[in-house]
Amino acid sequence: MANGLSMLPALPEIYLSAAICVLLLIDVFFGKDRRRLVAALTLVVLLAGALITATCGAVWARTLLFDGLYVADAVSYTHLTLPTISPV
Repeated sequence: MANGLSMLPALPEIYLSAAICVLLLIDVFFGKDRRRLVAALTLVVLLAGALITATCGAVWARTLLFDGLYVADAVSYTHLTLPTISPV
């Protein structure tokens, strides 16, 4: 069983997945009456996700989590923080 510190490199993805689910539920329950609330919360969630990625996502050595199903290394951190443009 992994402790909380060993799962730290996966925290940005875990946070973003949970936050998206919460935002979708807020949107469903508040409906069209509170569209501005959902838009503002979305920006807050994205800003918090960027901060979590910048602080917790920095892994420079190859790290395997969840029995090797999740790989965190310098390349994955670069792809999380820098937008990539791939030619078609």
